[in-house]
Amino acid sequence: MQTPPHITFRHMDHSDAVEARIRREAEKLERFFDRIVGCRVTVEAPHKQHNKGNLYHVQIIVDVPGKEIVVKKDPGKNHAH
Repeated sequence: MQTPPHITFRHMDHSDAVEARIRREAEKLERFFDRIVGCRVTVEAPHKQHNKGNLYHVQIIVDVPGKEIVVKKDPGKNHAH
């Protein structure tokens, strides 16, 4: 990766442990494609609701030459009630 991952936390406190885990996982992406230019990760606590446990919205944008690959995880849409 040409630049280190840029990690943003929204509606929650910064976590060194979560940031370290994201950086380790981002490094693994280069096993699949060695021309990754950069990576941006946003971790967001949805509306500070505590009744569902620790569920977070996560968005990952991987920059490759000429394109952006966007992956989103919204636990509210896939979480069994």
